[in-house]
Amino acid sequence: MIIGRFGEIFLKSKPVKKRFLSQLGNNMRTALEKEGIKAKVSEKRLRLYVYLEDDSREPKALNTLKRVFGIVSLSRATETEPEKQRIKEKSEQMIKEWPNTGTFAVRAQRITKDHPFTSKDLEEEIGAAINNEKDLEVGLDNPDRTLYVEVYNDKAHVFTEKVRGPGGVPLGVAGTLKSPLETPEDLSAAWMMMKRGCMIKPMSEKNVDSELKESFKKWNLTNKKPEEPLGTVTGSTTIEKALKDHEEYQRPIYHPLTGMNKEEIDQIKEMTINYQ
Repeated sequence: MIIGRFGEIFLKSKPVKKRFLSQLGNNMRTALEKEGIKAKVSEKRLRLYVYLEDDSREPKALNTLKRVFGIVSLSRATETEPEKQRIKEKSEQMIKEWPNTGTFAVRAQRITKDHPFTSKDLEEEIGAAINNEKDLEVGLDNPDRTLYVEVYNDKAHVFTEKVRGPGGVPLGVAGTLKSPLETPEDLSAAWMMMKRGCMIKPMSEKNVDSELKESFKKWNLTNKKPEEPLGTVTGSTTIEKALKDHEEYQRPIYHPLTGMNKEEIDQIKEMTINYQ
């Protein structure tokens, strides 16, 4: 199974949060379906849970879901009963492949508090079990490896990785914008608006570079259809170019790159085009 975490969605009002999480779940299902991966996606207590029909597809599913806007991080996890002994057993299984060098830490979190043990109890007991299995030193500040445990009222999850997602809010919760998508900068600017929930409608398919088109499809993970565009987003990086855009494109016009330096823009360009 895979655990998905969201960030700023939690801060929204209850009805907005409900709508955003519904859209996020739909986008996750759409992303997986595009790769031929069958899964159930459910939300409970600040987490999204992805249960795959075929566990062997987990690596592909993880690589797909990390491009879904609204996801802050993802983890491939093992699920077990919320009992200390069962959690310890699963933890020992998960660290079997760890080498016998370096440092480690155990990070435990009780999402619900109705258990006869504390997070610190888990960290100490699991840490002692790992010490018995591996010749590793405890390193709480900057460990080489980390074992995570999240405990709920009826289940517990054990995992060893947190893969970053793009964050933001789900694609499709805001309006639709047009984009020329003629340059890597255009794609980067569109990506930034997609991160804020905006659908993007290319102005002309024939003008879209094939590499940019494929990169756009890689991030455009929703089954929601674009609506009538409410404005335009362009990849202008200077005020002078932005002013010219106002003579050519539908207003309002958004220029999210104009406040960035070249290094920041290049980082976004690299990610939007070459993100693996």
